[in-house]
Amino acid sequence: MSGYTSGPSLAGFTAWLYGGGIPGLNTTVLPNTSAYIAYAYNVAADIAGSDMGLVSPTAWNLMTYNLAADNLITFAPDQTGQTFFATLRDTYNIGKFAPGVVASTSDEGTSTSLLNPDFMKNFTLSNLGNLKTPYGRIYLGYAQRMGTIWGLT
Repeated sequence: MSGYTSGPSLAGFTAWLYGGGIPGLNTTVLPNTSAYIAYAYNVAADIAGSDMGLVSPTAWNLMTYNLAADNLITFAPDQTGQTFFATLRDTYNIGKFAPGVVASTSDEGTSTSLLNPDFMKNFTLSNLGNLKTPYGRIYLGYAQRMGTIWGLT
């Protein structure tokens, strides 16, 4: 895990990604020269700003890389003959609109209710999307530990 204390980088994200960041991802599924890797990383780096590195450089790396993985799963296309990302998007229900989290549901035989913490009331559509993948949830967890979900008011 060398390089986790100096701040995130595209090279670090690429190494993390192919070193097990997303299990099963390899250069056949997504070439390591794909522009989608840089795009996913750059968007994540903009969102998980460098202020996070002042608190914990290691957490800043992990939150950036996990948000970038969430981005990659959300929009990277599959290579010809591959269904890796389509399968992940189907597994995580990416692309299916969810305007919030379940607060209550019931029928004659069953009932379910979940507590919606106050912080979730201010989630953006992007934050709700982050909840769908384990990588997005890890990012949100680090962002909360840092004291806030950046971008929320």
